[in-house]
Parts: sequence; C-alpha cells; structure tokens
Amino acid sequence: MREPGAAAALLENSEERQVSRVVPMLRGRINHANTIAVAYSFTDVRFEETEVNDSKRDGVQLQYLRDVSPTLDVSVRVGRNNVDYTSSDDADYDETFINVGLNVEQRFVAYALRVGTAEITPQVGEKEKSSTFDLRLTSDLAGNLFEVFGSRAISDSSLGNGNDSFFIEGASFDGGTGDRDQIVRTAAGLSWSYQYLCSRCALVASVGQESSDYLTLSANDSEQRFVDISLGYQVNPRLDALFSYRNVDTDFTDPAALQADATNVVSRIEFAYQVNRIFELSLQHERDSRDTEGEGQATVATTGVSATLRFE
Repeated sequence: MREPGAAAALLENSEERQVSRVVPMLRGRINHANTIAVAYSFTDVRFEETEVNDSKRDGVQLQYLRDVSPTLDVSVRVGRNNVDYTSSDDADYDETFINVGLNVEQRFVAYALRVGTAEITPQVGEKEKSSTFDLRLTSDLAGNLFEVFGSRAISDSSLGNGNDSFFIEGASFDGGTGDRDQIVRTAAGLSWSYQYLCSRCALVASVGQESSDYLTLSANDSEQRFVDISLGYQVNPRLDALFSYRNVDTDFTDPAALQADATNVVSRIEFAYQVNRIFELSLQHERDSRDTEGEGQATVATTGVSATLRFE
C-alpha cells in the first residue's frame, strides 16, 4: 500500500506491499489503580516485486500502567523486537526499547507524552542508540480542535510508514528505498479541525515537517514539508463524502544524494456507504502530480474500491 505523496522521487514507494500482523495480549489488574500487560507481536511484510525487502519481525512488550487520578495516568513500556529479512541476513537487526508515558485529560486540554530510548543491534555493523518521543497536545475550544504533534522513532526500509491511512493527522511518509537500512524519523506539526462549518461537514487542516535519517545509507536522507486540507460531508445518514488535498515538498539533504528534489500535489475524493451496521463499501479516486527537479512533471491517477466488515 502506497502512502500518497511520499518520498516523491523514489519509484520504489509506488510498489504494493502486504503487511500481516497479529498481536495477542494478556492484561491483568494488580489492584484498582495498577495494571500489567504482556503482548507478543508477529508481522510479515511482503513486497510485490522487490523481494529483497521482504521481512518477518516478532517482538515482546511488557507494560505497567498506573491510574494516578481520574485525569492522569502514567505508564512504563519495555520490549524487544527482532527483524529478519528473508532474502539474506546482512540487514537483520534487533531493537530493544524502554519508554515512560504520561497521559492527562482536562476539560478543554489533553496531552500525551512518551519519552524513551531505543537501541539497534544490526547483524553487521555497530550498535546505534537513539532517543525516542511521541507528543500529542489537543485543545477543544468552541468547536475548534487544535493539536500539536511531534515524534521521533526508529523504523526501517521494509516496514516503513507507508501503510497508514491517507491524510493522517501527523506526518508518516514512507521513506522506503530499494536498499535495506534502519531509519530515524522525526516529525512535528500542527493540526486544526472545525466541526461547526455546517451541520453535516467537518474541515481539517494540517501543516508540518518530517525528516528521515538513514543509519547507513545517508544518501537517502530527506526532509519533507507538507500541507493537508480535507473536507468531509455527510450526504445522508448512510453516505459520507471526503475531499482531500496535500502538497509535499521533498528535499534530499545529503550532498551525495542520488535523488532529485521534488514537489507532489495530491488530490483525493472518497465516498463511503454504510450498507448496514457491520458492512461498509467505499470508492476512492486519487490524482498525484509529481514535479521532479530536472525531470519534469508526471501524474498518476488511482481508483480503488474497498469493502469493510466489522465484527462486534
């Protein structure tokens, strides 16, 4: 699945991938204020053509959560993940992490902050350690919902971040390339949404920046600046429409970069029809115009249909 507008100059980002994931979890209360959870995860990533990026990953995570008050909770997470590329062992690596989270909900303001550290141990090469964080600050004032977001995390060019939904509130672009490497991604931005534009519609606008720093393949380092605008409209109780626009400027920051800087303008329209309580059909059409420095402009149009079945 491609993240539209992502890493504009890299053709590899248009390749379809299949991600299968299962996460069983055991959760138990010590008492009314303390909870412990243990989770195991397994993920299988398969590319349509570039099989060298296929990977399997598994991991375990332990979490302790304490409810300090009705509006405040704190948590600690510690875990380990193993990433195994199926074609060879050269890019395999282990990740260990620990982080501490704080979640506060007040009447008009809520924020969640998680900070920690992660260490990468590759099969070939030296260990790398990076600080990590995830911040969400929201404020609801008279129908205006403001959000400040920021994050720093370690990913890689197999899993990437290109499997998220279109036009999410934060930056999450797929920096995947044809080569295998680990990536430190840092993102920050601001989002605003307004619910009272009309009785049936909602407006959302976001602006921000993301940087991708490759641990080995520094020629792929990039910075992306984005602007998102979307308008949702309820045609009737069963039918919703969504109109979206995104502008992304991509700069490859390393002097040895092989890719050219580019600008993407992506527009999208989607209709979702709720057939019944558990079944939904949707139709999407997307147009991605890419202007690459020194290479001119190219446009890709994509149309898709999806069916969603929910079990409750």
